[in-house]
This record gives sequence, C-alpha cells and structure tokens, in this order.
Amino acid sequence: SSAVEAALHKYRPVRATRRAQVEERVHQLLQQPTLKSINKLPLVDVIKQFADHHEVKIIVDPLWLEDETPDLNQPVTADLGDLTLGAAFDFMLNPFGMSYIVRDEEIRITSLQRAARYQYERAYALPPLLKGEEQKFIDALTTKITPDKWWLSGGEYAASANEGWLT
Repeated sequence: SSAVEAALHKYRPVRATRRAQVEERVHQLLQQPTLKSINKLPLVDVIKQFADHHEVKIIVDPLWLEDETPDLNQPVTADLGDLTLGAAFDFMLNPFGMSYIVRDEEIRITSLQRAARYQYERAYALPPLLKGEEQKFIDALTTKITPDKWWLSGGEYAASANEGWLT
C-alpha cells in the first residue's frame, strides 16, 4: 500500500545514515597498515589472520557461495610491506578473480563481478535552499553525473529525496 511505502521511504535516510556511520569504521580499518607478509597460507587462513589482526568481521559473501564454489584453500604468498588492509586485499584477491565490499559491519570477500555490481546506500541532508526543489536536484544529478548509469526505475544507481534528505 502507499501508506506502507511512504513509511518505509521515510525510514530510509535514518537507516542509510546509521549504516554509513558503521561502514565508515570499517573503511577506516581498510586504511590501516596490515600484516607484513604471508607465506604459503591457504586464503581462508589469511582472511582469518586479517580479521583477527584488525578486529573486524571478514566473511565470504554467502550469495556468491550459492552461485559458485570459490577455492579458498589456494595458497597465498605475498610480501605486503607497508600496504594497508584494503591495498593488501586488492593485491591478493585480484589474481584469484576476487574482491571485497564493505557491508554493514563486515568485509565481504566476493567475486570481481559481484563487487562491481554492489550498490551502496547513502543519505545526505539537503541544504535548505533546495526545499521544494528536490526533483530538479535529482534530475540534474542523474543527467550530469555518469548519466549512462542512471536508470529511471532504480537500475545501477538510483536517487530519491524526501523531507530534506537525498538517498
């Protein structure tokens, strides 16, 4: 019903803002220096070591596991020097066709394809001068910023505004 949709839409900015704050902590962890080297450890053990070292939850994307069976026992040897956790993940996972995303309070290991398709939801408070002009703002946003990726029905990217919030 439209009343339920309106109630859910009103909730999105608060939920998205809370999620963004939680995910920001994980993004900060990805900027920290990590382990110096890995020597012939199965990828699954490397993931556990990173999780323990940075005190962050790291999982393998359950949706990816439903579709594919990635080999997490592949041995990893890497001299990581002064790399950050995020750079180390990029360096180690990419050759295996893997990447990572940040979702809620965790890092999810997934395929390169799934990571490229992952959408982040964010909420931003709109300046008061845009009150009543939300749709014009969204129209400008979706036609000026990578317009080939904005789909009217919420395809790759979508934007909406409600009560002074852009989601």
